[in-house]
Amino acid sequence: MHGADLLPGQRGRSVSLPETVHSTIKNSNQIKSFGDLPAIRGTAIAEAKGRFVPEFFAEVSTSRENERATSPAISGGSARAITDEDELEFGVRSRLLTGGEISVSQRFTTTDTNRVAYIPGEQTEARTSISLVQPLLRGSGIGHNDAPRRIANMDTQIAIEEFRRQSEAHLMEVERAYWNLYVARAVYIQQSHLARHGASLASQISGRSGIDADTVLVTRARSLAEQWQADRVRAKAALDNAEFRLAALVGDKRFGPSRVEIVPTSAPNGALQILKTKDTIQDVFLNRPELQQAILQYQAALLREGMAANDSLPELDLILELSADGGADGRSLSDAFSDKSNGSGHLLGMKFSVPLGFDERDARYKRRRLETVQQERQVLSVIQTILLEVDVSANEYIVACNDLVAQRKSLAAAQSSLRTIERRWSEGGASEGGIGLLSALLSGYELVQQSEQAVATARATREIAAANLARARGVLLQRWGLKTNIAADIRGEPTYKLTRN
Repeated sequence: MHGADLLPGQRGRSVSLPETVHSTIKNSNQIKSFGDLPAIRGTAIAEAKGRFVPEFFAEVSTSRENERATSPAISGGSARAITDEDELEFGVRSRLLTGGEISVSQRFTTTDTNRVAYIPGEQTEARTSISLVQPLLRGSGIGHNDAPRRIANMDTQIAIEEFRRQSEAHLMEVERAYWNLYVARAVYIQQSHLARHGASLASQISGRSGIDADTVLVTRARSLAEQWQADRVRAKAALDNAEFRLAALVGDKRFGPSRVEIVPTSAPNGALQILKTKDTIQDVFLNRPELQQAILQYQAALLREGMAANDSLPELDLILELSADGGADGRSLSDAFSDKSNGSGHLLGMKFSVPLGFDERDARYKRRRLETVQQERQVLSVIQTILLEVDVSANEYIVACNDLVAQRKSLAAAQSSLRTIERRWSEGGASEGGIGLLSALLSGYELVQQSEQAVATARATREIAAANLARARGVLLQRWGLKTNIAADIRGEPTYKLTRN
């Protein structure tokens, strides 16, 4: 079974199931693509934090007013009143976690005019100000403004759980493909043995065709020999397909090209220890990614509902501003900035608005409330579905174990019956009653082959059922000593990978 000589002319590559699993997490592009999703979602965390990063701002403008002077006294006798004004403002502003916005700015204004009201005609003013706009209802509060970051954290964790779920599903398919390859090799071996028995028996009967074997006996033996040879060809095709599927799932170039014979070295030999219901339930609630996703989505729905409730409040903002002014003749910014003779000022105000009906914010709040209720029901539904999967998986494992015991007994009985018929055949040959004995012998060969195939399939089925039960409990990755971890890809960008504990 584990020899690399089934397919002449091909290089044998022996691989164990642990080696296959670890090669998959290293080479599978499918798993690599799964790991990009949480990294993409993780960028939303920095995006949410970035809302509160201070920013530098600057504005520059220049303007000219050129209008007819309605009186010589306005422009000192000139027919046109001309005013050139250049303005520069810069500073730092930032959003606050409380929902407000604070800014510190410096503004310079240079005026050059022929209006007699300006003495002198060219002068510079400076204003230093600090202002705060703080919402008191809508948009206020640390909880409301920090919610996007918390939701981004939850979405990232949801994506990590999705990565775990998809990785478990992929590794489950790898295990299934590995054991299907085991079964395909077993069937090929059994069909090859059966074909050799058929050819040998047909040759033996043909040699006695002129002695004690009639034409019916010879024809039947040849017919079954050809049929068994055709079955061997189909088994070879199934073996090739099983190798191709495993190689595609693993993604390891060493599993190909087609001239490489993949030889599974792990034998189905495991039986699970007795599982306690308490431990199984604990595993489910701690490890099943679908349940963790549903709970996180419910928590995120609660946060979104709270944000929508806050957004539906009336707008009431407090406005505060303090300023200090200075001025100088000419175009001297430094003199205007250092002059404090012009005094200071302050501003205290309130801004209020309320919709006069059911607006889009109220509709959004209603939708969020309904989504929260839906998500709560989704959590309960996921719990019921997972517990059903655990029950079904555990039952399938028990059935697979009992089926293997029964198939082994059936094989032992078929082998015993075949040995008896072979002994009678060797003693009586194809003499009188040979057609009946030959039919019994041929049927015995087929029965043994079918029983051997059933045992091989039952052994692989038990292993697949054990892996499926581990997946249902949420411990499939732990079973292989794997965990999720963030790392850098070939471009230096973050991605999530499965690594060994």
